[in-house]
Amino acid sequence: MIKRSIKTLAMRKISDAEKEAILIELELSKLRRSRATLVLAMGVLMYFVFIMAAVIGFVNRLISQTLLNVMVLMGLCILIIALWPYMKTVNEEEAQLDEMIGELFS
Repeated sequence: MIKRSIKTLAMRKISDAEKEAILIELELSKLRRSRATLVLAMGVLMYFVFIMAAVIGFVNRLISQTLLNVMVLMGLCILIIALWPYMKTVNEEEAQLDEMIGELFS
């Protein structure tokens, strides 16, 4: 259906205002995605810092087994919390793009 719709879209004239609105929406989408990616990158970095600190502390006998488990669990929580905004942003962008495509083809 999309290929057929793209062919019909090529026949339809899109005004300059519509083109600008589409480009602005795409740029805003890129900005949201880059912010979410930055949060995800920081979360992954913090996850690895927690894991490395836990392992190094455990190997050098600075922390106990219980504290090691707590630090690993905290690292996983940080990773999940950092992943949440990224997944939310990607899903919202996908829905928005589907809506835009639907509007263009209707």
